[in-house]
Amino acid sequence: MVVCSDEATSDPDLFGLRIYEVAVGSEPSAITDFNGTVGAALVSGPGVGTNTATGATESLTADVDLRFMQGVFRGTDGRVHNGTYALV
Repeated sequence: MVVCSDEATSDPDLFGLRIYEVAVGSEPSAITDFNGTVGAALVSGPGVGTNTATGATESLTADVDLRFMQGVFRGTDGRVHNGTYALV
């Protein structure tokens, strides 16, 4: 995941999305020129990974940034788009 600073620019590797950290006062939407509802959550938890060739297991920790956006935005094509989007 790419986290941008306050002077963020879009990241071409993420299809031009701007990704800020999930925090009070930060911009949760990953879409510019966006008008709508945004939900965001940082989820962490334990898990177990299994090597399917050997059957060996390993304790792992997952850290996931989940977001959804529902609303209207102006795309890079200049047109207005309406929909629901998710970033996992």
